[in-house]
Amino acid sequence: KRRKRGDVDAAFDEFDTNGDGVLSRAEFGTGLLKLGLNLSMEEKDVLMARLDSDGSGKVSAREFVSFVLRGEDGEAGRQGGREDERLVREHRGGVVGHGRLDAVFR
Repeated sequence: KRRKRGDVDAAFDEFDTNGDGVLSRAEFGTGLLKLGLNLSMEEKDVLMARLDSDGSGKVSAREFVSFVLRGEDGEAGRQGGREDERLVREHRGGVVGHGRLDAVFR
């Protein structure tokens, strides 16, 4: 089922607890916990680095939406491809990458 942009925007807003339009490392980690993804600090850092396409150290709404919707439209699909599927190789029997993260929004 295709995810709706509004659903992804709403998820970003849930992560962005201070409402400044970007996700800090702490907000990102807390948001992942809310999704049931209890990752190690290293895994969170790797995942955040993949979303943080401009290298600012924070994840913007644009970066978050682009990552979650990757593969559903032409431009986003060309940006990451299969590399994101290998984002974090194993996490308690599963793979954490854009496939697993975006599954939460289905």
